[in-house]
Amino acid sequence: MNWYKVFYWFSVIDNISTFAYTLAGCLTAIVVISFVVKVFVDDYEELILTRAKSIFKWSLPFACIFWVAALLIPTKKQMLLIIAGGSVGNFIQGDSSVQKLPSDVTRYLHLSMKKEIENLSTETKEELGIATPKETAVSKMKEMTKEQIIDYLKNDTTLLK
Repeated sequence: MNWYKVFYWFSVIDNISTFAYTLAGCLTAIVVISFVVKVFVDDYEELILTRAKSIFKWSLPFACIFWVAALLIPTKKQMLLIIAGGSVGNFIQGDSSVQKLPSDVTRYLHLSMKKEIENLSTETKEELGIATPKETAVSKMKEMTKEQIIDYLKNDTTLLK
């Protein structure tokens, strides 16, 4: 397998994903604006109303198509995670010597991986789905006011676990 080609196509697909997100966002804005014009423009302005309906009719399906494409096409980071995870899974599944590793080595690997996970940023942990409830709550509280934080702490019991 030629890894240069693989990573080249990762970059191309990542660019397609970025393009799909950008176009989906623009088309969504056009859909929203044309819908607002369609709803709030009086009937006596027939030309504007006709154009808004036409724009809405054509941009809505394209916005849906590009949102689906943006959600289904993985980013470069997601593709690398898939490849790395699959390679590790194949290695562990296919290598019989992995089961023969001494418990000290596996304990060391476990602790070193735990240390690496602790050193990750909160955003990366949230993306990987390994953030603790405390880290998730702290990231939520960064954008809250003092009163909102107090209400959040009164109502949220996840930090007490």
